[in-house]
Amino acid sequence: MKWYYLGHNTRRHLLTCYYLTCAFGYPLYAALNWDKFIPRQIENIDEKLEKKNV
Repeated sequence: MKWYYLGHNTRRHLLTCYYLTCAFGYPLYAALNWDKFIPRQIENIDEKLEKKNV
């Protein structure tokens, strides 16, 4: 069944469910993969500061 055959309320409900899933799913995904989301630039800055202090 194509989406445009659905009633207005059903389409709105499905879109709302989709957006809520995305809104709550991405932070969960980011939390589970936090080590990949840590900015690498901070590590580079720390290394540069250590080299200057030595």
